[in-house]
Amino acid sequence: MLILFWFFCINSIFVCLDCQTTCVPSILKATSNIKTFTTPFFESGNYPNNILVCWKISASINHIISLRIIESSIEYDSKCMNDFGVVYDGFTTSSKLLAKWCGSDEKFELKTSSNSALIGFISDENGVTRKGFKIEYVALSSSGQDDGGLTTAVIIVLAIICSVIGIVMIIICVIIFSCIFGCCSTVSSNRQQVMPISDRPIVRNGPDHVTNVLPIAPPAYDELYNNSNSINNNNNNNNINQPTDAPPSYEDSEQRNNTITTIT
Repeated sequence: MLILFWFFCINSIFVCLDCQTTCVPSILKATSNIKTFTTPFFESGNYPNNILVCWKISASINHIISLRIIESSIEYDSKCMNDFGVVYDGFTTSSKLLAKWCGSDEKFELKTSSNSALIGFISDENGVTRKGFKIEYVALSSSGQDDGGLTTAVIIVLAIICSVIGIVMIIICVIIFSCIFGCCSTVSSNRQQVMPISDRPIVRNGPDHVTNVLPIAPPAYDELYNNSNSINNNNNNNNINQPTDAPPSYEDSEQRNNTITTIT
């Protein structure tokens, strides 16, 4: 009966770990950086008798919490009923109990199934105290990988790469369009009007050979004027350079007349 009463008292006290009137929890936030917390006076001595302390740890949505007891020195008994530590998979004692331990050299690691955890520590009044415990905690993604730093770095790198690729693509598109429109304008300015084949005059080069040729544009007025002047100048030059026939002499006329008479 005494044992049952003792168990009932301890359990009743610990059920109020999430009650503000009995245990005011320390609120902790788990991130990708490893953090630690300890029992009271861990660094300077032993924890006191008859204390009840608790910690509530939360992480971001779609993350879990990894806990690692890196050092533990608590009064030992076979059932851990005097001084002990506990971890719940949630913010209340009605959540799943993940661990309960006491004694020394207890080092282990565990993970929650949600983004919250409740850690508690109780010491009794029998006067035996120890150093307590020290726990590391960190947030993990639901797949079990470390959260935060690496994921953020990857996102930043991908964003930079996508931005650079976008800028390069814009520059390439501008160059291509500039070349296309530049070439089109050059071809358009140098393009000649070609008469359709159906409108070209038909020239017959033989009984069985018919071809379509382009019409020859009439010469311009200046060209005709220059050509006429050139022809006139050439004729004048020919006339100047051509020797004039001298009139026949008297002897030649007489000889021609004699020849005509003789023939007659």
